[in-house]
Amino acid sequence: MKKLEKICTIVGVLLLVAGLSLTLGFFVERETHYQNILNANHAKAYYASLDAVSDIEMKLNKLTVASGSNVEKELLNDVWMNSEIAVVNLGELAGKNDEIEKVTKFVNQLGDYSYYLSSKLPEEPIDENERELLNELYKITEELLKELIKAGESVNINEGLYVKLDEAVATLKGVFDMFNNSIDYPEMIYDGPFSDGLIQRDAKYLVGKDVVDRESVEGYITSKLGFSASFLEEINGNIPSYVFTIEDVGSVTISKQGCVPVQYASSRDVGEKAHSQEECIARAESFIAGLGFAGMRAVWASESEDLVYINLAYEENGVIYYPDLIKVKIAQDNMEIMGFDTTGFIYNHTERTAVEGVKDKSEVKVSDKLSVTSIRLAVIPTEWNKEIATYEVAGTYEGKIYYVYVDAFSLEEVKVMRVIMDENQGALIS
Repeated sequence: MKKLEKICTIVGVLLLVAGLSLTLGFFVERETHYQNILNANHAKAYYASLDAVSDIEMKLNKLTVASGSNVEKELLNDVWMNSEIAVVNLGELAGKNDEIEKVTKFVNQLGDYSYYLSSKLPEEPIDENERELLNELYKITEELLKELIKAGESVNINEGLYVKLDEAVATLKGVFDMFNNSIDYPEMIYDGPFSDGLIQRDAKYLVGKDVVDRESVEGYITSKLGFSASFLEEINGNIPSYVFTIEDVGSVTISKQGCVPVQYASSRDVGEKAHSQEECIARAESFIAGLGFAGMRAVWASESEDLVYINLAYEENGVIYYPDLIKVKIAQDNMEIMGFDTTGFIYNHTERTAVEGVKDKSEVKVSDKLSVTSIRLAVIPTEWNKEIATYEVAGTYEGKIYYVYVDAFSLEEVKVMRVIMDENQGALIS
């Protein structure tokens, strides 16, 4: 009997241990699950913060060479809006982390100050003291961005993003003290940024052209492009088209209306570089002209992994029309066309009124900081689906390349662009 009781006791203990093990296993699994979710949320917040701070850095940098009230107001509003995004996501990372809380405070103050300056424009221009402060804020933001990038490069999410961010941001060593609290911020009501409506896109270039059947398009591909094509599918939308596969290496899309090449993409291992960028540019211009796109000239080119990426824009009477853009990719081993995209041209090219009555380019004024390398007339697209005639002013400042666009009639700056400096940096072709 005692033996039986002993066995029952042992069995009971084993069952209890098993039960505790299962329960513990459940809690461990659940904790692991929650930790994975937490890590994923931290990663999402980190990358959103990084993206917002990167955009803030870019806009503050552009402000160093901007001099027109309208473009300054636009850039400052962008800084403010991105600071709002950054603050929300940094809050996800902060917890009890004092250093990240300092970052959040800095970004919040930066956004407030940007909004304050923007609200005064254009009636009250930015003065020299405010410009100096903006320049200091840019330097701080530039350092902050470097540390945020460094944190992301040096850590696997599951190994503790929190700790690495703490270490990285702490290396700023009080740099935020540069932004003292002596600035008197006015009381402000935030209504939020304006929201742009959906842009309705019409294929202007195809208007009035006849619809072509599939068999005729297939014949065009063979005779004009020299490909052996197999029909894949029809697609509708703004540019109804036929899609064909090309000899198992890529695909080509041709519009139903007008039988116009829309897109082509192929892939293969590219051999050793044998042709220069200049040769590839000439090849791209010749190829696109052969497809029936007249008046196109290369305006931008960049190289990566023995491939040249070229943007061509329509030119008429010395004016570059950036909305009418065609992109071409060429291999540098044998100058084979590896891809093209004509959608910008198809959407925007139409008969236009000549650009007349503009101010002389000698009257164009930009920031004295910019070392100007070229000025030319260019029609550019806007966020409101309009086109405006501008002078495109290319220049450099502190080793960075900028393009400033000045309204050709009012001489007001309307946009500032900066070239991203990396190994694939492109070049404007003037």
